[in-house]
Amino acid sequence: METQNFFNHHKNIWRLLVSFFLFIYNVNPFNVSRYYISYVVILFTLIFFTKKIKVNQMLILLIVGIFFIFPLLNFFRNGLTIIDFSSYINLIREQFVSLHFDSYSQLVADLYYVDINGYTYGWQFLSALLFFIPRAIFPWKSEGSGALIGQFLNENTGFYYIARGFSNVSNPFIGEIFLNFGFIGVMLVPVLLVYFMKWVEYKNEFIYMIICSYAIFIMRGDFMSSFAYAIGSIVFISIIPQIKYERNKQK
Repeated sequence: METQNFFNHHKNIWRLLVSFFLFIYNVNPFNVSRYYISYVVILFTLIFFTKKIKVNQMLILLIVGIFFIFPLLNFFRNGLTIIDFSSYINLIREQFVSLHFDSYSQLVADLYYVDINGYTYGWQFLSALLFFIPRAIFPWKSEGSGALIGQFLNENTGFYYIARGFSNVSNPFIGEIFLNFGFIGVMLVPVLLVYFMKWVEYKNEFIYMIICSYAIFIMRGDFMSSFAYAIGSIVFISIIPQIKYERNKQK
């Protein structure tokens, strides 16, 4: 009934069409980061299909996204190029064995870093959680783990020549945990996250959906960047509208 009333107004149809084209323009592999695309697609799926998709089905979608769709979008990295499916397997493989910004193989670099410098004992995590505090106030705040590992690789390996001086790489979330808390953290943090996410879902289902929509971004890392983006989304599309709604309701 509400849908029918919506389409009975011609202005609403035009608004929907304009919104649709703006959506396609802003969320496509030529225009934005693949992680932003994954955020929008997962959030859209959770909002409109959360009652229809089971947990195991959502897990399958995430696995397909990480292992197949995510590498496929690499074909659009530098604009439209010839899609050579014979090299598609190599794109999947490179996500896990090559050192570049969008790969997951920095886990090996984390092991190498800890072997030489030891663990950071949660300092990287704390700096990520306090991302909103300016360095002028918090000058000893660490850089993101991606930058830390990238600089380490530049100083200790031939990565500097491979990446042509580029030092800010991604850092998978599992590597971030190991870098901060070691093997104990790798076993303990995921358990704590499960309980945390259950608590968030109980308190605010929409915020839970936003956090879940950043799953691929957070898994790829680094945590400081992905966490900052997630909090920004929560503030601007959930908390601020809710505050405004409550104020209007009181008036």
